[in-house]
Amino acid sequence: MPRICYYIPPTQTPAADCGYRVAIVEEGKAGYRWTGDAPEGGQQQPYYWGGTLAEAEAVARSENRRLGLTDDDVLSIIGSSIQAQLAAQSRRGTIH
Repeated sequence: MPRICYYIPPTQTPAADCGYRVAIVEEGKAGYRWTGDAPEGGQQQPYYWGGTLAEAEAVARSENRRLGLTDDDVLSIIGSSIQAQLAAQSRRGTIH
């Protein structure tokens, strides 16, 4: 079973009065998916953490530790996702 980790995409603009929206990265799967779907018309509210990027990343680190993941594990999961994304782009011929 692939591992997952929480990730705070650093380029996002925090939601007013909510903080930074949390994403989930699955080992070996390209990209990430946002928590919740309510902003896109669904019913599940997303997770928002921290008033600053540093605070949100600290919560993500703590939650990843609760999942039994070290910082190196998280980097490995994210790296495998990037590799999967690059492989998919290569197959489509969209790598520049």
